[in-house]
Amino acid sequence: MEEPHDSLDLLPARPGRWQTFKDWVKRDTRSTDWLIVLLTAGIVLTSVFQWHEIRTGSKDTHALAEAAKKQADNMSNVSDAADKIRQAAADMVVQDQRIADNAQKALEASSTQSKAALDASIASFRRDQRPYLIADVPAFVSPPAANQNIQVNLNLRNIGKTPATKVWWNLHLTPYRPTNREEFLKFLPPIFTDLEHKSEQGRKEIKDFPFEQDVAPNQPIFTTTQETVVIDDKNFPDLQAGKLALFLNGVVSYTDSFKGSYQTDFCYYFVGSDPKVWHFCDAFNAIK
Repeated sequence: MEEPHDSLDLLPARPGRWQTFKDWVKRDTRSTDWLIVLLTAGIVLTSVFQWHEIRTGSKDTHALAEAAKKQADNMSNVSDAADKIRQAAADMVVQDQRIADNAQKALEASSTQSKAALDASIASFRRDQRPYLIADVPAFVSPPAANQNIQVNLNLRNIGKTPATKVWWNLHLTPYRPTNREEFLKFLPPIFTDLEHKSEQGRKEIKDFPFEQDVAPNQPIFTTTQETVVIDDKNFPDLQAGKLALFLNGVVSYTDSFKGSYQTDFCYYFVGSDPKVWHFCDAFNAIK
């Protein structure tokens, strides 16, 4: 005896959508062709779309690259401009320093010139106003005679415009028998060297001790030689004949109110029989 069947199992199976599509393709070859065309068109469209996207993207990339290059160029220009500005600023600093240095040099030069002009004016004023001591013509205390001590009086006169201060003098009276000029030139220098040495000692005494001798303008100061000078009767006729001479040499040092230091050298000699006639030496008469 046969088993009963479910009514649903006796009905034929219903085809699915994919099976239906395959059956349709098998029955209709034209549909297959159209399907290929559609697929091909879809592929072409997809390719065109992708090509468009690639081209558009390439253009955008190129534009971005151009923009980036332009930006980089702008940045380079800005950097160059900044460098130029920095260089210009540095050049301005150098120029300002050069101007300042030149101004400083000009100021120093002007100051130096002004100081030199001022110093020259001061020196000229002091020369004009300084004291000048000179030695008047000597005079014998008494007419010279054989075998007697010979002394000479002398006036030192200030012919300058200001007082001669701290005056110190040294005199030297000595007989000398001339032979020739060469020997005469050897005779005087040692005498003045010794007188200057004594003058230096005298200035030291003035500095160490509170005393001094001043001479006002147009006023003299009187002094007398202190050496013992005796000419015997054998040589005295030579003094009158000009074969023997008496030399009076002196060095006078002094200062002024501007603390200037000065010196006067003088040299006289006597020959002959007239006691009032003295002669200047042709050397060692100087105001320093």
